[in-house]
Amino acid sequence: LLVPPEAGPAARHLDASRPGGDEPAWQEASRLLYGLGYRAPLLHDFPRGTLPFQTFFTHDRDAEQLVQDRDQVRRETGAEVDLNYVCTSGYLSKGEDYPMSTADIPWYPPSWFEDHPVQRSITVAVIDTGINRVQRTDDWLQVIAENAQNEDPLNVLPADNALDESAGHGTFVSGIVQQVDPECAIRVYRALDTDGMGTCQDIANAIVQAAADGADIINLSLGTETVDDNPPAQFTAAMATLQAQYPGVAVVASAGNNGDDTPVFPAAMGGVIGSGGVIGVGALNPPAAPGDQPTPVNWSSFGPWVQCSSIGVGVEIGRASCRERV
Repeated sequence: LLVPPEAGPAARHLDASRPGGDEPAWQEASRLLYGLGYRAPLLHDFPRGTLPFQTFFTHDRDAEQLVQDRDQVRRETGAEVDLNYVCTSGYLSKGEDYPMSTADIPWYPPSWFEDHPVQRSITVAVIDTGINRVQRTDDWLQVIAENAQNEDPLNVLPADNALDESAGHGTFVSGIVQQVDPECAIRVYRALDTDGMGTCQDIANAIVQAAADGADIINLSLGTETVDDNPPAQFTAAMATLQAQYPGVAVVASAGNNGDDTPVFPAAMGGVIGSGGVIGVGALNPPAAPGDQPTPVNWSSFGPWVQCSSIGVGVEIGRASCRERV
């Protein structure tokens, strides 16, 4: 469970023995969680690009009990306590995928680009499994920085000389972004492991860090459902930070691969549900024949919270197709 402590230049250690009274809601929540058997590490100054959430953990409760404890603390203290959900990338399981042909996507004609010249360069942040350019000979992705913080190790779960379930997912997403706009700058942040899983806290921190680093667009090909169809507190805090400090940053998130209308976050924060600030994008099949319209994909999540849809099957582009315009 996560508790957002009060704002201040430095966070303090949470004292379980501190009496109640006029104490802030977060401090009262902390005392209650200690009383319920939860524990938390010491709080320190929060590094740049991170959100001030104190983590409380326990080893003797199942998911249902965690939700019950969260609701109790919320009810008794008013603090914005929440679960630290795990987001997954899509498509999660390589073994269930299948070969497909490149879609014949009707991109903008060359004349459109002549009439709409690029006015400024943009920076796209890809928050995902990281990037790995090992043994590339085609010059793609070479301009994207790869370091110890964002490298995708590909094979760690377990280290068995076989690619992990979502190994290379961030590299693939970065390649699509670069093919769509070769002139943009791409920064990659590793917030998911090689099985395509990462906590909302880590992802929210990466969102704020990317905005602080100068991103114009933040791409999130990931998401999670929640127990009450409300956005996780971490994502709400991240978007509030962006709207207050970096209002020009656009956050784009995939609608999800569940094939139903259950809200997936953070994509659902841009529609009728949640706090806004995110563009949720669904997937379409390419036209079956010239002149036909794209059709819905049966695995793409849908609902009033999906703001737009684009072709998401067989996406492989060999030229610049869509660029940021002013």
